Amino acid sequence: MIALWDIIGRFAGIVRMAMGAAAAALLFWLVVVPLERADARKGYVLEVRALAAEAERDELARQVKAGKIVTEAYHEQLRNFRAKDAADDVELEKRIIENEALRKAAGRACLLGDSDRRFLLDLR
Repeated sequence: MIALWDIIGRFAGIVRMAMGAAAAALLFWLVVVPLERADARKGYVLEVRALAAEAERDELARQVKAGKIVTEAYHEQLRNFRAKDAADDVELEKRIIENEALRKAAGRACLLGDSDRRFLLDLR
């Protein structure tokens, strides 16, 4: 009979150990896992915010770089336009002088003075 109680005692010990392990697992899943998940979520949120801030910074840098390229292109167009305009003014003055020389050589007089010519040139 003692052997029987010895077997039952061992069985009860095994059951008590299993119940203790189950209680520990239950405590782990009810307390520790949610805390770790909350910490992980906090870390994930911080990481996502950091990644979003980096992406926004990169996008702003890209837009600034694109803006600089466009601005430089407009400045180049403006320089080219001003150079062409200056060349056109020189060409126009040259043509006016040539025309006046041709009229003078042909004996024809132009009744427009310098002030009249300046007025007409300012109209364009």
